[in-house]
Amino acid sequence: MRLIRYLLGLSVLLGLAAPLGIADPQMGYAQVGAGVHVAPPEGPYTVYLTFDDGPSSTVTPQLLDILALYDVKATFFLHGHRIEGNEKIVQRIIREGHAIGNHLWMQDGVTVGSGVTDAQLTASWQKTEDAIIKALGPELAEVYRLQPVHLIRQPGGSARPFPVPPGINAITYNWHVSSGDSAPWNPGPDDPPERPWNYVVGNVILSWFGPNRYYSVYEYGDGAIILMHDVAPVLVDALPAIVKDLLANHASFGVLPRPGDAVGSMPVLISAPPDYYQYHQITPEAVSQAAALP
Repeated sequence: MRLIRYLLGLSVLLGLAAPLGIADPQMGYAQVGAGVHVAPPEGPYTVYLTFDDGPSSTVTPQLLDILALYDVKATFFLHGHRIEGNEKIVQRIIREGHAIGNHLWMQDGVTVGSGVTDAQLTASWQKTEDAIIKALGPELAEVYRLQPVHLIRQPGGSARPFPVPPGINAITYNWHVSSGDSAPWNPGPDDPPERPWNYVVGNVILSWFGPNRYYSVYEYGDGAIILMHDVAPVLVDALPAIVKDLLANHASFGVLPRPGDAVGSMPVLISAPPDYYQYHQITPEAVSQAAALP
């Protein structure tokens, strides 16, 4: 239980960006830092690309083009305030077989941890949900409603499942691996790229052993959820390399929810190492008990 409490404390952060750099000359990238490309999992495994903060009128369509090129599906967690004027993009997400999640109305404002009530949080969720349905129109809204559950991601991540209204089946999703595509970047004298797309790639596919320990998508393996942002222009360069590396290492791509994730749960704790998931099942009860500890 102490481990759960420690991880919950870490989860209030806005995610972790790994040290930047990649070290695979075979892929045509610069060798920077101490990243290691570990072996992929044995046997079949599925990973989940997720994009937050969109839709963006400029970036999202380019990312959809890339996903279509490689026949890869993903999950888009939409901000409600970005939907108006981008209805065609929201429709395209559903038409092309991707999933849509609710990322509340906006990044700054009514969020868990900001001192607001559950009623205010629910209102932000509902306002976004209404905007998604309106943007899709009757026909595609029915396709959206056929998603097995409501997908929710709290801006900045969650330390507890989102307080959905009664009767709503939902799963709150954090992430395992952050691409760091939205993190500030201050280049050093030996950092060559003006736009550090290769660093974003390295945050996903490489493992880092010092000075801090960061785990790659390959260490989490089956079920790994990758955090990206479809308002980050750097992804237009980084996403193809990420997808190609995963495909070359025999990954399959899925859309949320993952098989076996329980309704009402928050199945991923931010900063939990891969071994954690081998020994713990994260349930709403476990999260509530940990949060109640003094």
